[in-house]
Amino acid sequence: MKAVVFDRTGGPEVLEAREVPDPRPAPDEVLIEVKACGMNHLDLWIRAGAIGLEIEMPHILGCDVVGVAREVGAGVRHVKPGDRVLVLPTLSCGVCAACLAGDDNLCRFYDLVGRKRNGGYAERVAVPGANCLPYPDDLSWERAAAIPVAFLTAWHMLVTRAGLRPGEDCLVIGAGSGVGSVAVQLARLLGARVIATAGDERKLERALALGAHEVVNHRTADLTSEVRRLTGKKGVEVVFEHVGGRIFEQCVGTLARNGRLVTCGATIGNQVTLDLNLLFGRHLTLLGSWMGRKSELVQVLELVRAGRLAPIVDTVLPLADFLRRQAWFALIAFVIIGGSLFLGMAGYHSIAGLGWIDSLLNASMILTGMGPVDPMQTKGAKIFASLYAIFSGVVFLTSVGVLLAPVVHRVLHWFHLDAEEGEQGIRPRKR
Repeated sequence: MKAVVFDRTGGPEVLEAREVPDPRPAPDEVLIEVKACGMNHLDLWIRAGAIGLEIEMPHILGCDVVGVAREVGAGVRHVKPGDRVLVLPTLSCGVCAACLAGDDNLCRFYDLVGRKRNGGYAERVAVPGANCLPYPDDLSWERAAAIPVAFLTAWHMLVTRAGLRPGEDCLVIGAGSGVGSVAVQLARLLGARVIATAGDERKLERALALGAHEVVNHRTADLTSEVRRLTGKKGVEVVFEHVGGRIFEQCVGTLARNGRLVTCGATIGNQVTLDLNLLFGRHLTLLGSWMGRKSELVQVLELVRAGRLAPIVDTVLPLADFLRRQAWFALIAFVIIGGSLFLGMAGYHSIAGLGWIDSLLNASMILTGMGPVDPMQTKGAKIFASLYAIFSGVVFLTSVGVLLAPVVHRVLHWFHLDAEEGEQGIRPRKR
């Protein structure tokens, strides 16, 4: 079968599209013909080796899988060949105290399809029969593949952990993300007043369309001050946070007395500072959240079938285009990083007293190892030096770009590069 695999951790360059043996399902497993597989930030971390997992090699990523059952193990009773299924991505032992209590996400052996064992970036994948759920028939394959991880995570955060109640104010960070777009819908469904944040106007408009009552552009506004203004200085009862770093710190300041902040990620940083006077003075609660219970995804699917929650798809790519898209993302990141460094150095030299032309020359020449410009050079010599430095810089960034690939993940999170969309939020592919 065709699959996107890697034999070692690293940047996008470790991914390879190739033929691999078909998985062989165990008696309690089902072989799925993959029709669509969602892409999660977790996939990027696993590929980069950022979370130190002992993974099956060669490894196939992908935990959000939907498809058709082709082979069914003898021990599986509720699935038959030809059934369309949505795969519950979570794995647990099923016999420990946590599992027996229904808290399978707290199992010591908890895992996800595509995390340690191979996943859905392939034509076929073997999964436990118990993880095969009835398919939500009115959805396209692509939209169904956007459900499992994002919807399960958001539900567990807002319903189970934070206990969001009708009439409360809820701040949703990153409403343009997969899990953020779900949180906006879910908080509105639960009867809360939703304040959503995003980094550009198009994403803010989408958040309003999904049900947000108020929106805040976190790039142009002070998050804490704006939320305080929108709530009459009260603050919000619940913050839905999944970014970490400085955003987490600002979010704590937006909480009302007895407020709850729930977080599931640390995309821009896992170290924060915390004002303990604020924590105990406002009687705040900080909650961590990890995935969710199997039973919660069943509840989510009922709401999706009823049309009360809708999966949002940004882009659809054939498996063959996957590697090209990763390489394009990397190129964009290199341009952003290189340009920021260049302008930053130029600004420094301008502040130091040079004119902007000499400052830009200095930045170009320093970045390419030519040393700072001589103020006594003629104008023609400066122009020649600048052109040479820029040309050398392009060659240099291109040649070493692959080494900077791990930075791509955060750059993509900050800028959320979107593709052209069709009516369903899915980019049609020309065949």
